[in-house]
Amino acid sequence: LKEYSGKTASRYSLILGNKRINFYQSSGILKDECDIIISEDKLSMDGVFTLPVSLVCRQSLYYETIMASHSGEYMKMLLQERANAELLQRIGEKGEVLSTNSSFKVIDGFGVLTLRAECRQEIGLEKPMGQQEIEMAQAAGEETANG
Repeated sequence: LKEYSGKTASRYSLILGNKRINFYQSSGILKDECDIIISEDKLSMDGVFTLPVSLVCRQSLYYETIMASHSGEYMKMLLQERANAELLQRIGEKGEVLSTNSSFKVIDGFGVLTLRAECRQEIGLEKPMGQQEIEMAQAAGEETANG
């Protein structure tokens, strides 16, 4: 999880056509963990015209990463919901879940869920036979839906 420290930093640039003028010293590569929000305000007259001039503000919001701990039951419930949603997405609208079985364990502080599912899924493609295929089937003595 992210816990914001309250520390922020802003850097400004002016863009004139294809030229950029930075109003800060460093390259802009940050070593700390932070979220960056970039906003650009273009010089324009509302709905009439826009000039190739803009002011860019790059704001950095610093945070620390903290480990979150949840109960085993909560982790199991969360992983079960995600696994079921993934299963339904994979089998599609024409698929059907016949049965499921899952196991859950915590390994080195990480929840691991294994889902086994028995599903029925229509994967066949129905294609009408062409005239040549019908004639070949009739010559072979097979019954066809058309004849």
